[in-house]
Amino acid sequence: MKAVDRPGLRPMSLFDLTAPSLTASFLGPDEQPDFTPYTAVEPDQSIYELNPSATALRGPAREAALQSARMNFREYDAAPSDALNRILWHTAKGWDTPYPVARHSLFFPMAVDLADEERELEHARDQRPATATDGRTRDEVETPAGRGP
Repeated sequence: MKAVDRPGLRPMSLFDLTAPSLTASFLGPDEQPDFTPYTAVEPDQSIYELNPSATALRGPAREAALQSARMNFREYDAAPSDALNRILWHTAKGWDTPYPVARHSLFFPMAVDLADEERELEHARDQRPATATDGRTRDEVETPAGRGP
């Protein structure tokens, strides 16, 4: 994907130069882009606002704050994802809103005991004739001399 597709701007890399344009994803065949400046919408919540301290919270919000304060955010994926997801859910949706139940489904692979390469070899073997032109069976032809099947 091209990062920017504006006249007068040079590509940032070779990948950007050769990438297909996304213009058709946003404009119809007879439309032109509108470069009119827009007015930004200021958010209601300040980016400088801090979370309240755990002592200012009560009930499950306090427990969640204390629990999340003990989580390791210094390393990637070190925080327990299920516990953190529940805290974020209840903080956003309210502590009385039930957390969604996980939906499970079953998946049955074609064969558990064979790797893809083994399955392909077995399929190719099954496609060959059962006997060789000299009358030997497929197993006799494939088994080296002196070895059992």
